[in-house]
Amino acid sequence: TVGDGGWWKPGPPGPEKRKGSGGYICSKVITVFPSNVGTGFTGHQGIVMLSSAENGSMLTLADAHTITGQRTAAASAVATRLLAKEGPCVLAILGSGVQARTHLEAMRAVREITAVHVWSRTRDRADAFAAAAGGIVPITVHDSAESAVSGADIVCTLTSATSPILQYSWLKQGSHVNAVGSCNPAQQELDEECVSRGH
Repeated sequence: TVGDGGWWKPGPPGPEKRKGSGGYICSKVITVFPSNVGTGFTGHQGIVMLSSAENGSMLTLADAHTITGQRTAAASAVATRLLAKEGPCVLAILGSGVQARTHLEAMRAVREITAVHVWSRTRDRADAFAAAAGGIVPITVHDSAESAVSGADIVCTLTSATSPILQYSWLKQGSHVNAVGSCNPAQQELDEECVSRGH
């Protein structure tokens, strides 16, 4: 994709996109299959291609699923490092898929996480996530998103929800929200007040 949200178009970069000689061209081709959840396949499938900007030769072909999980969590970690409160933090994770795992790792890399509160629309998946990540930090699975975010300093929304799962009124004053999961116009994780009153 291009930076303004337009779609990728094939072909070499034009002169206005080239910066000197050498370097790299990277393309990510991804498909979204929400029906994959629970089947052993993730909802995002695709490839990342790395080519030489000097001659176009392909240098690497990689699984986009893995890179997407790491890159997305890394972007949230940068935002958290710059915007969340300093010191020990309680983390709320809404969702229990690939992004939950990578975000737990990423948040721990930039903040001292003292406790993790998890909610997922599927309790079994939340329990499985907590069991797999257990021992790293105390993890509590909640029956509601509201309960999970209560008192949290950092909140990560990591779902494909089509209606809000996070209400502004539930947030602790000064909390930091990484809104990640909604990647198309039909999805929405945050209520309008989260967006209009967020700082």
